[in-house]
Amino acid sequence: MKSETLINSSTLSSSEEIVMGLETGMLNLYDGLSSPFSTDVIQLSPIHANQIAGLAGLCAANYGPSDAFGCRTPEQTLVQKKFGLPTLVGRLDCTINKQGDIVAYELEDSPSGIGITDTIHRAIGQPGIAEQVRLHYTDMTGQLPFVIVSGARNHGNDDPLVVGSNNYFYQRGVQTIPISLNDDQLVIVKAIPGQPNSLEGYRELVERSVCTMESEGDKTYGSRIGLFQRVESEQELLVDDLTGEVASQALKRALGSMALGIKLYLDTNDKARYGKGRSVTLTNLKNSLNGYLEEDGFAYTQKFEPAIRAQNPQGRKNLILRVFTLLKPADINGGEVKVKVIGGCYVARSEVVVHGASNAVSGAVIVE
Repeated sequence: MKSETLINSSTLSSSEEIVMGLETGMLNLYDGLSSPFSTDVIQLSPIHANQIAGLAGLCAANYGPSDAFGCRTPEQTLVQKKFGLPTLVGRLDCTINKQGDIVAYELEDSPSGIGITDTIHRAIGQPGIAEQVRLHYTDMTGQLPFVIVSGARNHGNDDPLVVGSNNYFYQRGVQTIPISLNDDQLVIVKAIPGQPNSLEGYRELVERSVCTMESEGDKTYGSRIGLFQRVESEQELLVDDLTGEVASQALKRALGSMALGIKLYLDTNDKARYGKGRSVTLTNLKNSLNGYLEEDGFAYTQKFEPAIRAQNPQGRKNLILRVFTLLKPADINGGEVKVKVIGGCYVARSEVVVHGASNAVSGAVIVE
């Protein structure tokens, strides 16, 4: 299967509509799952690849929850203690703004989707990204991690496509360490961020984890780099400077991933411009905030950054980029976290909250 259209990311922005994200068929993934697929391809420009690398490195360098005094307290996983990083592989979910620059939504610190993305790349004749991920793990640690998906989750994931079925364990309702796990085996445990009970049975593995566990999905890094704003009351929600009304924004629970705990509110103008699918009312926004405040004491909010505007016959008009990065620690003398951008995928959906779903279409994002 060859790509139909190659689109350089330098031609994309959230202010102009582009024709892409066309569904050309269904792609078989894993466990009987399939996904609408497009052979249109986005190629990251060198500028955008560098921007993604810079943002991913900045997020990683500032990752970790805060203690009572506001000091950063990273979780003491193996990868944190050995490399000073929350993870060796991250995924930056992002868009391109009106000025043509990459804007980050979040850094996924224990990202799924590598296997699916590898499948998408191979379907258009690209070499894929899974081998680069495997080599990165073995170069950094000497082995591939064993992936355990918490039995508290309702489904497994695509990690067997990356680490192999013998290096993977998921059984719904079962929260135990596999008997086959060697004493020196490094691990990745994928639970449900924000639900501590989903980690029961796995916590003793934290000292050999190559990504976050308890702190997976922690949003604190976003406030440290100015990406998110911490809010502790309704009065601290973002307000439009001209109208004085509550502005369009994404409310985020302090701990969560995969769009869990995210509430997107749009003002009247933005609803008319971008549609309102999966957005919430102002009442719902405030109720959600108060719920987060009751549970966590605070939440985060982010200025609404529209997805890249697209059009196709299925009406999937909101498109975001999900780009995988390989992380290494900064040089011994300091400096920025070293980041290699290896490509990813785009997801286009009719709703304004864009996340992998049965009504989304996916396609490849490649680097030169």
